Amino acid sequence: MDRKTIRAILADETLDESAKVSRLLQMHHDEVADIKSGLKTDEDVKAAVAEALKNAPKAVKVEETEEYKKLLQELDDYKYRTELTAQLKGAKVKDKFLADVIAKIKRDEKLDEQLPKLREEFGEYFDEGAPQPQPPAPKPVFSGDPQPTPPGAQPKPIPKLF
Repeated sequence: MDRKTIRAILADETLDESAKVSRLLQMHHDEVADIKSGLKTDEDVKAAVAEALKNAPKAVKVEETEEYKKLLQELDDYKYRTELTAQLKGAKVKDKFLADVIAKIKRDEKLDEQLPKLREEFGEYFDEGAPQPQPPAPKPVFSGDPQPTPPGAQPKPIPKLF
C-alpha cells in the first residue's frame, strides 16, 4: 500500500465514500496479514535463542586471564618502586642514582639490612653531606593577631578610631 495506490482509490469517482473507506481498510488488513505471516512464532524464537546460546562464546572471568594477571603484576611493581623511591630518598640516595640503587635492591630482603652494604660499596650514590632539614620558620605575625604580653608588662592600649 503506497501513496499512489491510496490516491488512485480516493480519486476513483465510481466509488462512494463508504466503498473507498472499506477498500482502503481491506488493503490495510491484507498488508498487516502479510507482515504477520512473515513473523516467527514464540516457539521459533525460543528455538533460535537456544541455538544462539549453544554457539555463544563462554563468559570470560577477567580476573583469570593472563593479561589481567600481567597488569596486576605491573601495578604491584609500580607501587613497590614508588614506595622504595620514597624510602631511598629518605635514606639520602642521590636522585640521579635512584634507578641504579633500586636495581641493586633485592625485593625479598629488608631494605634496612641492604642499605649499609650499599653505602659501603657505592658511597658516591649517597649524599652524606646533605644539610639537615631546617626547623620550620616562625609563623609571620599579622597586625590583627593578638600577641601575648610578657609577664609584668602593661598591655598596649587599643587606639580609638573615632
